[in-house]
Amino acid sequence: MTHYGEIDVEQYLSIPFLNKGRDREVGLDCWGLAMVIFHDRGIELPEYNYVDALKAHQVSHVIEEQKVLYQKVGHGWFKLHPGPYNIKPPLLVLMRNHLVVVNHVAVWIGNDKLIHTTPNTGVVVVTLNKRIKSRIEGWYRPCST
Repeated sequence: MTHYGEIDVEQYLSIPFLNKGRDREVGLDCWGLAMVIFHDRGIELPEYNYVDALKAHQVSHVIEEQKVLYQKVGHGWFKLHPGPYNIKPPLLVLMRNHLVVVNHVAVWIGNDKLIHTTPNTGVVVVTLNKRIKSRIEGWYRPCST
């Protein structure tokens, strides 16, 4: 089994990508994966309207519109070095695409690792590197954690 902190990522790695996916048996998109990971820890993330989120808004607007549900964690220092600050995973990580639009979410699982899903990869664990860090908009914790 592959564990990062208290998170057993093995159970997620075989899940394929599915646009608007919310069922781990069928497939998940990036927000669906985040919802499942937090649900498995007893934390319910809210759903949002996909048409608006994908066409008119960015993923960061989901959190912006529901600020009372999330707490931004850290600042510039944490963005670059999410290590030994006694902040425990999981955290939602909002990321920009190559066009600098914030439209992707990953989950920080500790040990410089993120878990996320894309159409090209399905669910994967990646190591934070310079390229990934440059795409990060912010780190967020649901207020219920």
